[in-house]
Amino acid sequence: MKLFKKAVSVVLMLTVVLGLTACGSKLSHKDMVNFLEKEKYECCDEPDDYIGFFGKIVGEMVMDEGAYINCTKRDAQDIYDIVFNRFGQYPDYDVTEATTFCYCGEDGGTYLGFLFTFEEAKKAEKLYKKYSKNYDEDGESGTKGGITYTIECSELITGRQGINGIYLKDDTLLIIRGTGEETKPVDDLCKTFGLISPSTVKD
Repeated sequence: MKLFKKAVSVVLMLTVVLGLTACGSKLSHKDMVNFLEKEKYECCDEPDDYIGFFGKIVGEMVMDEGAYINCTKRDAQDIYDIVFNRFGQYPDYDVTEATTFCYCGEDGGTYLGFLFTFEEAKKAEKLYKKYSKNYDEDGESGTKGGITYTIECSELITGRQGINGIYLKDDTLLIIRGTGEETKPVDDLCKTFGLISPSTVKD
């Protein structure tokens, strides 16, 4: 009887541990959209609409305003090709879903986020390696909850603070960039996903 109770306890413990691991090991478009809606970012239906907001918020630095779009298939590919990879510095990888946002804080700092799901996990990994290479020297890398990350926080030549976070889970990649002293937009997003924020690098 004691042996049976011990076996049941072990099974229950493993069930709880595996359940917790599963909950903390994903980069979900739904979670990101819920976060952005909670923050009252403007929702865009078409890539062209988002690109317009992007130019306004990031280019003109309209303070305390944000916008986002979640899309699939051709629209998701347009976000990757036209917004993220507009200068062609990264390979032409195929994506199946994209969620991206832009925000200008009250201090004039700009914050961007890109969540991409790729057709192939190896493409997500290749982009992670290529992108994170820019921050290896001054940043920190590791794995938490099954998510591989590279985070960095440093002073830019403009005198502003630059924060960068790159997170990989299977076929999904999250990239966060910020140029401002106000780290709350990034910290809050990282908290939603259970990620280590790049702002902690300076601590």
